[in-house]
Formats: sequence, C-alpha cells, structure tokens
Amino acid sequence: MSKAMFAAAAASGTGALGVGGYYSYQAIKGEPTLLSKLESSLQNHQKILSVGDAEWSSWSEVYKASKQNKIPEVTHSELPRWCETTLKSHDKSKLDLASAWCVINARSLAEEIKATSSASLLSLEGDNTTAWEGAWDFYNQNKNTGGLEISDATFKASDSNKTQGGSALKKWCSDLLSKKMYEPLEVKAKERAEKWCSSHASGNS
Repeated sequence: MSKAMFAAAAASGTGALGVGGYYSYQAIKGEPTLLSKLESSLQNHQKILSVGDAEWSSWSEVYKASKQNKIPEVTHSELPRWCETTLKSHDKSKLDLASAWCVINARSLAEEIKATSSASLLSLEGDNTTAWEGAWDFYNQNKNTGGLEISDATFKASDSNKTQGGSALKKWCSDLLSKKMYEPLEVKAKERAEKWCSSHASGNS
C-alpha cells in the first residue's frame, strides 16, 4: 500500500488514526509489531498496558523494586512511555522485556492460587469461626518452620490466643488475597497464603 493510499484510507475512516492506524499499517505491510506478537499469545487473565492505564501506579512500583530483568536506563516513571514506543516497534530483541514489563497478570492473588495451585482456600464469607481458629492453631504450631512466618505488625499484635488469632488470621488472609498480581506483594506472598489461608491449615483438608 502506498503512502497516498494509506493516507486516503485514514481520511475515509477505513484506517484508524494514531496508534491504531500505525498498527494497522504495519499489519498491512506484513511486518508485525511487538504489540501484535504479544496480542497473539495473550491469555484471558493478562492485559497489555497502555499509557494512562490506572494499573501503572502499582505496576511501576513493582518495576522500581525489582532487582532482576530491568530495562537498561529506564526508570519506573519512564516505563509507560517505553512500553508505548517499544510496542510500536519491530525490535525482536526487546520482546522479552516488553512481555515482562508491558503485560500484567490482572488476577487477584486468590484467583491466581485457584487457577495454579492445588491449595483449597478457606472461605472468607459467612460464619466459619471454627475453621479460622483451627487455621490459627496450625499457624501457631508451625510458624517457625519453612521461613513463612507472618511479619505483619497488626496481625502479630492480635494473635495472642485462638479467638483473637483466628479473627486476625482471617483478616490478614482477606487483605492479602484481595491484592492484584500487578501490585507490590511481599516476598513469598503466594506461598504464605497457600499455607496459612487454606483448608489444609484449618485441618479440614
């Protein structure tokens, strides 16, 4: 397609303007952009971020704190624009970095565990006090093994006995499991949730 034909298509509304038009033009030329490559393998729980998406406020903090697979000379505040520019390109050498930092897992931690783990999470709904007290007993007996002790100060201040501990554990699990996978999470968050928030912990597995 000639430049004149492309301009005519855009003017007539048959080709999108701006970013969309660019991607359409590249598709016509048979030169897939990194965006089209990522879209072709995108799963239902994933999202390719665009500049201005609300998720950047959390995801850029994850990038900032990361010690691995960082993009050379790109700060967390520059990441959205880097993704915008890179996704328009055909630079295959940046595909892995684009996949790592321009695509998020939109699941909550609870959804991620249900989708990828055999752990059966305790219900956070209804009156299941006994189950959570049992989970606290399990935690209290095993917290010093495996390096998964809960460090949250609010929880630790409220777990002095079974009654208080069960309620405190339920709240800690509720807060943790509601977090999104693209939000900053504590180290071993998934492992802690699987161990302390499951029916295995309550003794009902």
